[in-house]
Amino acid sequence: MELSKILNEVSNNGPVDRHACSFPQGQCSTGSGNYRKIVSHIFGRNKMCTKMIPDDVWVYYCRKHYQRARYRMTRSWPMTQADLALKTIDNLQEWGGVESFKLALRRRETRRVVSESTMNYDDDSTNLQQPSFEGNEGPERGLSTSPETPFSEGEFTIRKRSPTIVTCPVPKWLKMHIGPNKSFPEVRAILQALKDYLEDLQDRGYDIRFPDVEILPQVKPNVRLPDRGASTQC
Repeated sequence: MELSKILNEVSNNGPVDRHACSFPQGQCSTGSGNYRKIVSHIFGRNKMCTKMIPDDVWVYYCRKHYQRARYRMTRSWPMTQADLALKTIDNLQEWGGVESFKLALRRRETRRVVSESTMNYDDDSTNLQQPSFEGNEGPERGLSTSPETPFSEGEFTIRKRSPTIVTCPVPKWLKMHIGPNKSFPEVRAILQALKDYLEDLQDRGYDIRFPDVEILPQVKPNVRLPDRGASTQC
């Protein structure tokens, strides 16, 4: 790229993004300067702990390949997210600035659970019960999972919501691992078990989505936060 073009992009659009597209099916030749951190939301995105992560640790897709992977390859997208999260874990370990992880529910999942708890409490007065899904067993590969389907967390509850926001309930077996002080091997095992779980559900005919859970990196004390604006505490 000519120096004049670089300077023009810097002045008009901010710093030039030199990250490479990691789309797996062949080398990217789009020449796009617009790259997206693919799974940064799984690691907290705008939270302070995540903002301490160097840009070159993340996995990027160019806009074209992100659109293709996200909207044209929808059946495989949740498993792709799990694979990219595993790749990001490898990058974080190679970077060396993370001492442990905290597994947490995303804010919208916490709100959903609280909302449904309130609804279920109200339903008790009229003896209403949610459908039973006993006998539907999750995969037994990797970490232990409890018998359930992806809808056993109240997916059938009718309530008003924004049509653009799709909830992705966290399965009960995964909720059992919510908490701090997760090591790199533990997080890898959880992600692999989640990928196996999603593949099993898809094989059984369910529409699947990556659940609303975050893997928050707990950085070492000597890591300092660059000045990147406001952020949320982890």
